[in-house]
Amino acid sequence: PDPQDLGLSKLDYGLGDGWVFSPGASAMLDVYPLRFAGMEGLLSGLGLSFDGSFFVQSTQQVDTAGGLIGDTMTSQVMTLRGGLVWSLGLWDENTAPVVSMEAGYHHYAFPLEDAPFPGVAYSGPYGALEFALPVAESAALCLSAVFTAPLSAGSDAAAFGVPNGGYGFGGGVELFISFASLIGMPLELRIGGDYDSYTVRFSGESSFQGVNLLDAELRDVAWQGYA
Repeated sequence: PDPQDLGLSKLDYGLGDGWVFSPGASAMLDVYPLRFAGMEGLLSGLGLSFDGSFFVQSTQQVDTAGGLIGDTMTSQVMTLRGGLVWSLGLWDENTAPVVSMEAGYHHYAFPLEDAPFPGVAYSGPYGALEFALPVAESAALCLSAVFTAPLSAGSDAAAFGVPNGGYGFGGGVELFISFASLIGMPLELRIGGDYDSYTVRFSGESSFQGVNLLDAELRDVAWQGYA
């Protein structure tokens, strides 16, 4: 239900409308076995891609006026993604733009303990597209988009009924800077931001905070900046 229509509070994953620092870690790995075998051409860009992140996010309930209410809670947010990737340089130079296409399986979870709103885990197959544009010899601007469908909801999402399909989409922008040529070590700096949206529909009757629901729809939006 729309909190504005029913006069109910909503739960915002973060601290109101402000930004908050969240400690965490992320890892990315792309492997191109055919390049190790000395293969050249289009097939040399076919490989495996894995990435994941984990961070602790503060969570607090927000009323319809945007004020913080209740106790602050925490969630251990985790995302895992892996699949096949095909990377292609548009021409044979170090400064050529690179287009990458990816397909695999995505899992995103943010459990909530002792919270009025249930924690949810989303998962499903995904497709992604990334465009890397070199802006200098050791720097590049990367733009990405991802679409996940069909999307399923797990964890405590059963409180809203029986899942009946869904989808997710997102995008990101990142500035990549390599210091290898300056210091002789593979040191990199990545500064960027991501946006993700997940929507899952449910069938049947359920109840949430005293409100009866029929064929509910759950939508979550998350955004972050990182360095």
